[in-house]
Order: sequence, then C-alpha cells, then structure tokens
Amino acid sequence: EYGNTDLRKIKPVGFKPSYGLLSRHGLISLVNLMDLPGILTRCVDDAAVVLGVLAGHDPKDSTTVQDPVKPFILPSLTDVNKRCIGIPKNILYQNYQ
Repeated sequence: EYGNTDLRKIKPVGFKPSYGLLSRHGLISLVNLMDLPGILTRCVDDAAVVLGVLAGHDPKDSTTVQDPVKPFILPSLTDVNKRCIGIPKNILYQNYQ
C-alpha cells in the first residue's frame, strides 16, 4: 500500500496517438514508421491533458501536423444502461470448441 492508495487497484491507461500528432524528436530510431511516442497515465482524463500539452507541430520534426491542434475535451459520462454490445459467436466461442 502506498499512502491511502492500494497499488493493486491502479489501472494504467495507455494511449497511442495517430502518426504525426506527437513529435518523434529525441526518440531512438529503430524502424522509422514504427517509432511512435505513447502516453501512459493513471486515468483517461490525465491522458487527455498530457495529449493536449504534447500534441501539435514541432519545428524539429517534419512529420508532425502543421495545423493547430484543437484542445482535447472528453465527453461527459453517458448512460450505458440501454446500450447493446454485439459479439459474433465465432469470435466469442472459438477457443471453447
């Protein structure tokens, strides 16, 4: 336990943005098109904040977007009680047959 937080309950959020949204300047190039920075945070709200800070044009990286990036605002919580999710049977049961 760390302070009042049980570390087993922390579920990290990983986000891989689209190519060109974040600068690749400073990354070690292994495979040019696969070297993409990602974001790892404790919650989705934090990921949106970090993305808002990092996204946009970087003069040191010609592959970043040239247009100004709009702020990332998460939609408010949506009631999911009446939502229906469909899963094809061949995907759901392929490991059980």
